[in-house]
Amino acid sequence: MEERDVVIIGGGQSALATAYFLLRENIDFIILDANNVPGGAWTRTWDSLKLFSPKEFSSLPGWMMPPTKETYPSREEIINYLTEYE
Repeated sequence: MEERDVVIIGGGQSALATAYFLLRENIDFIILDANNVPGGAWTRTWDSLKLFSPKEFSSLPGWMMPPTKETYPSREEIINYLTEYE
């Protein structure tokens, strides 16, 4: 079994943000997640769901969310962003 300095349980947005800062500090980590695909809980929601805040306030560290069709990003836009971020 490999040893790691940090184990992150769950691969949602907070895990990705944490991983960003661990990478910057060269800390060895692994993310363990039950999902086989990126996108977190967004992959299990209604197609019509939108983010409740503008993209400018919802970006993860190190990469601003790309332009979206509307002020509030759609489910598909969020899933695409999280997939690319991962």
